[in-house]
Amino acid sequence: MELSEVTLDVEVAGEGPAVLLVHGFPDSHRLWRHQIAALNAAG
Repeated sequence: MELSEVTLDVEVAGEGPAVLLVHGFPDSHRLWRHQIAALNAAG
């Protein structure tokens, strides 16, 4: 997704209520890779 001069990387996975995971600079979305699997398993 691109908004003006900001680019957002978005990963959509699983079903159920939405969960927003936010990281700080200079990390990336890869910081949450292990939590995403656990959240999907929890529904």
